[in-house]
Amino acid sequence: MEQNYTENTLIRFIYNETCFLENLEVEHAIVEEPIIAKTYNRLYKAYKMLPKVTFRPAQNSIENILLYSQSPALSN
Repeated sequence: MEQNYTENTLIRFIYNETCFLENLEVEHAIVEEPIIAKTYNRLYKAYKMLPKVTFRPAQNSIENILLYSQSPALSN
């Protein structure tokens, strides 16, 4: 059975949002299908160019938020 891989499937693969079976299928398609490989490479390069997000705020930011939350202006 031939599977049709969309860009969305490849993006989910890049972000590790595919299940084990999908991983195997996509990996096989990338190796066997030049068009899919080209699309994957283009998407992967774009993914690598995106800035990395930090999900942990700086300690200074946390302290500023805590100080602000204790300010008298907020306790009306």
